[in-house]
Amino acid sequence: MAVWRLNLSVLKFLLGQFDPMSVSVARMVVAAMTLEALLRWRGRSWPQLDRRQAAMLLLCMLRCRGSSTKPECGSSSSTSITLNRGGHCAPAQSPCQ
Repeated sequence: MAVWRLNLSVLKFLLGQFDPMSVSVARMVVAAMTLEALLRWRGRSWPQLDRRQAAMLLLCMLRCRGSSTKPECGSSSSTSITLNRGGHCAPAQSPCQ
């Protein structure tokens, strides 16, 4: 609980000092580095993607560019997509559902 509270306090401070996109990128980089360190510590490595999975991930990354905000209820302009369990692109759930 204390770690969660500290995270919120630090995030609030950082968002007051830096651009939100920069803060998001920095958080993802720190998270990836932490995950890599934990995986190496446990003697494991990143999971390997086959060509099909890598292509679908790339497609989803390219299609999701610029659509990071959720649409308001009643809006029909939802362009967000996600990867489902099978590794296929799928429309994101509407916030109204």
